[in-house]
Amino acid sequence: MGPNLPHIWQNDSVFLCKKKNFRVNATVIYFPADFLLTLTDDPDVLKPTNDLIKRASRGLSFLGETRKRVSEILSNISNAKGFKKIIHFLQAIDILADSKECQHLSGISFKNHFDEKDTDRVNKIYQFLIQNFHRDISLEETARICFLTPNSFCSFLKAERKNL
Repeated sequence: MGPNLPHIWQNDSVFLCKKKNFRVNATVIYFPADFLLTLTDDPDVLKPTNDLIKRASRGLSFLGETRKRVSEILSNISNAKGFKKIIHFLQAIDILADSKECQHLSGISFKNHFDEKDTDRVNKIYQFLIQNFHRDISLEETARICFLTPNSFCSFLKAERKNL
């Protein structure tokens, strides 16, 4: 996922009841996109890495052998010490940058207009709605999550809808 993409990861309790002992796990590594581009000036490294960063702005899902290899590397990252963490991270990035086994999570017309503040607001809204979907939720209550008045909240949603 590229920077400021609205996203949320949560196991649905209804799903968990149907699938005993099944739980989705995620390893999340936050890093500034330009971090990778400052490591070298080698164009053979920069081009695929820069392409990966651009493609990630629409979100990517990796499949097949790529998913398997990177999942294994990332599962080792939390137990690694010192530079080994960075080495595992760079190995994963190298595999992802070279892989064609991926699909975008959003359409080609998607433009990311979110900034960090908007992303935080949207994520809080999603989290609140997912946790409370089983009951009636008022506009006022949802607006308070974002520290907005109901009118401002509606304007925010309308503006963000146009940006999607």
